[in-house]
Amino acid sequence: MLLAEDNADDRLLAELAFEDAGATTLYLVEDGEQALAFLRREPPYHDAPRPDVLLLDVNMPGLTGPDVARRIREEQALPDLPVLLLVSSLADIERWESRGVPADGYLVKPVDPDALTSALAGLRR
Repeated sequence: MLLAEDNADDRLLAELAFEDAGATTLYLVEDGEQALAFLRREPPYHDAPRPDVLLLDVNMPGLTGPDVARRIREEQALPDLPVLLLVSSLADIERWESRGVPADGYLVKPVDPDALTSALAGLRR
């Protein structure tokens, strides 16, 4: 999994949730530009593996999570990569869904291990 989260505290809480959920490998980047570079295997990520899932904070400086989601859906090599957006509240989910953001699901921060497990299981169907 690749997590793009600009807030250090939220990033740490997400890491702990991933460990509690039994997630195997988590790669971390701090913003949308780094997430795209990682996915495109641009320097310094030229040896980066392809993640199975992309988790994006919706509110990052520069490229937001929804911006990144839209861009990867447009790229030939990445259109099927599952995307989960990290939001601050349930109301945020409705707001982003109404804007047509191409996400496969949403998680409310701080990420709960059980919610993460359920979201990942839903992606495998």
